[in-house]
Amino acid sequence: MYLYIELWKPKEAWLKLTREERKAKIDELLQEAKTYPITGVIPFSFKQVGDVFLLDGVTEQPVVIDSAVARPTGYRYAAAWMIPTRELISKFEKRVENLGWWFDYFEQKNAWGEMNREATVADMLGTQVPSSSGTSPGAAARSGLGRFGRAEVAATKLRDDVDELKKGVNVVVDYVNSEKSRK
Repeated sequence: MYLYIELWKPKEAWLKLTREERKAKIDELLQEAKTYPITGVIPFSFKQVGDVFLLDGVTEQPVVIDSAVARPTGYRYAAAWMIPTRELISKFEKRVENLGWWFDYFEQKNAWGEMNREATVADMLGTQVPSSSGTSPGAAARSGLGRFGRAEVAATKLRDDVDELKKGVNVVVDYVNSEKSRK
């Protein structure tokens, strides 16, 4: 599973648009996302259920970056998603590019990488460890496995990631149920 982060800020061209023109552009963006959803892309979003927050994974929840943040980036907005494969990352990125106007109005930076603590720590230490999919990041693409081999690696990783998510959800459900029974 990959974590995908977008940071963006308006350009002068956006600021010169009227409120109605801005709304029309945002409506177009939202319609594009609704018309062409990318199955498997999970917004990093939460909803409150009682006293706890649970992963929503349905509703995109971009944020206005708080100006009080330590070591600010200079960007105004941010959003994050969990994306199971590199192929879906490419499809996800093309959706905004296909609008044809986004980058005329916004400066944007993206960051993404495999959500794998051991690989991250190993990279920070300058050592090599396999990714959670059983191959080092990018190795499936370079290994000559072909499309079906890469798909099998991705499917196995997705299954493992779903199993991990289920465990996490079960912990939260158990907690909510225990809180309900205490009341």
